[in-house]
Amino acid sequence: MENIENIVEEPAPKYNYISAEEYLEMERAATEKHEYYRGEVFAMSCASLKHNFIFRIFLVT
Repeated sequence: MENIENIVEEPAPKYNYISAEEYLEMERAATEKHEYYRGEVFAMSCASLKHNFIFRIFLVT
């Protein structure tokens, strides 16, 4: 068994949660798109070429 005295206690990481209003304000000025989930913001990946092709077909019709 491990000696409990050797376990390092590190503080939990701090997250900067933001409100939905703050997110919307940031997103309006952003050049990339982001996703908002429970106070956290994540960068969104780009759409695939297939996705863009299908989107354009439905946009035109």
